Amino acid sequence: MPKYDVHLYAVVRVKVPGVEANSPEEAAKIADDQTDLDHAFKDGEYAEEVEAILVDTLDATGKVVMETTLDGNCQPKG
Repeated sequence: MPKYDVHLYAVVRVKVPGVEANSPEEAAKIADDQTDLDHAFKDGEYAEEVEAILVDTLDATGKVVMETTLDGNCQPKG
């Protein structure tokens, strides 16, 4: 039976409270620029959405021989 490494690209919601800005767009930019997402993901909330899935097909030695990209519904991504 073939083996695969599967990578789920899930959406994580990270709240950045109290951003002071002149517009929603500026607030978004400030939050994006000032947030350490590697750290923030530990406290993030799964948004119940998988954006994409990457499936690596492995050979008998565990080497990736093919990559398949799927959408969040496990359908081929165009």
